Amino acid sequence: MPEKTEVQIFLAHAREDKELVRQLYRKLKQEGYSPWLDEEDLLPGQLWRKEIPKVIKNSDFFIACLSKQSVAKTGYVQKEFRLALNYCAERPQDNIYLIPLKFNDCEIPNLRQEEYGIALRDYQWLDYYKSDGFSKLVKAIEHQRVKVKSVFPGEILEETRSKLASSQPRKTQKSELEQDALEIFYAIEQKYNFSRFIDIWGMGTQGLFLPEEAWDNLSSDQKEILIRYAQSEKLRAIIVGKQKEPNNIFLDRTVWGS
Repeated sequence: MPEKTEVQIFLAHAREDKELVRQLYRKLKQEGYSPWLDEEDLLPGQLWRKEIPKVIKNSDFFIACLSKQSVAKTGYVQKEFRLALNYCAERPQDNIYLIPLKFNDCEIPNLRQEEYGIALRDYQWLDYYKSDGFSKLVKAIEHQRVKVKSVFPGEILEETRSKLASSQPRKTQKSELEQDALEIFYAIEQKYNFSRFIDIWGMGTQGLFLPEEAWDNLSSDQKEILIRYAQSEKLRAIIVGKQKEPNNIFLDRTVWGS
């Protein structure tokens, strides 16, 4: 379970709500979390259009701050909301990540991620303006914080073991397999901060790259899940190694494929 100070919370907002967001930022700080606000956490000289999407992807929570003054506004904040919906599609379905937070009794914008068929309105909103608003926010954060636990070495559900024993999984099992793989990917991201798909040797063939320590600490069942997933997605290989910096990967060895 991550410490409170390790929980990063991105506060997406429009300029009209800046003062309310500042107050929320301070309260989350006082509670022991690590909220992220552009005016507080962007460094001078950083390219904000490049940094903000990276922060959104790496945050544990995305708070979509809404009010009557800001919901009708178009601009970069709606791009942030859509980006968060994209990342929701990559995460396990039962994880709390995106929280629509209402500063007053406003409508939730009808923003959609068409490819995966999800919308901002699909996620239960928080009436933050009510007396128990902040306590409910903390409850949601803590629910997810306690839930996130290391998968190393981890335990696999009995239905997953049965699925792995099946030589020809049914179509419905493929989606279950994908969810199991996503759970493992998510835990690796939480612990090691990276896992990615790569172009193997410039051949345009996709492979999966994982930290060497992460792979070595997986159970045999978890490795089998990732191999089954790689096969189902027609990946060429699973490769482990070290990442010296964001764009400098040292490939060490192939653990599956060629």
